Amino acid sequence: MSDPQVHCTFVGNPHWLNLNGSAMTKIVDDNPHPFTLTGEIAEDQKRQYLLASHVFCSSSGDEIFGMAVLEAASLGLPLVVSDLPCYRGIWQHGVNTLMAPVDAIDCLSWNLSALTRDKLLASRPCKVAMLSSARFTEDRFIRGMNDALKQAMEDPIHWA
Repeated sequence: MSDPQVHCTFVGNPHWLNLNGSAMTKIVDDNPHPFTLTGEIAEDQKRQYLLASHVFCSSSGDEIFGMAVLEAASLGLPLVVSDLPCYRGIWQHGVNTLMAPVDAIDCLSWNLSALTRDKLLASRPCKVAMLSSARFTEDRFIRGMNDALKQAMEDPIHWA
């Protein structure tokens, strides 16, 4: 918290700050310099925040898919993410991201510090993350949904 070079921007609804009591709110209130809470913002503003970042971190304890991680990876940002089931098969520690177990603040902190201080360490996973994110295009999603709907219409489930 004392490093004037470190700044953390939280993009989106800050309702999660109080999910585990008031501890996080107190940290932000007591240390206003390193934190910015944007609240809900437009997509183009989110992109601008990502482009201005040195590292992207998703330290949540629960995610359904993690679109923000894909967006950050597609822009070439080094990633630090929680080790969540939804990331398995896409993100792999040391290959295209650095992962930390949920609630392992010391590991999360080490990962962030390592990526911000060692550009060589960050470069390889960053490049692989960009390739990993490229698999998740809007066109591929639409084709997959069309194929699934077509198959469902051609082979309907018959109820007894």
